[in-house]
Amino acid sequence: MLPARYVEVVAEGRRVVECLNGMQRDGPPSEDYWLRNAMQALQQAGFTSVEWHVERVDGRLNNVWLFADL
Repeated sequence: MLPARYVEVVAEGRRVVECLNGMQRDGPPSEDYWLRNAMQALQQAGFTSVEWHVERVDGRLNNVWLFADL
């Protein structure tokens, strides 16, 4: 399994992407920190946090899903 690389598709997503890439890079000890910061970045960009989901395969981060509304 290769590590994910998150890329923003709009400028408002830049900080969210930095957080998700940090989560991928730093691993389990910092995942909660990065996830909280990603959700905060969504709110600061004007989105309302709705739900998040972290998917793991064999204990490793596989996917991070952040669902938000405008």
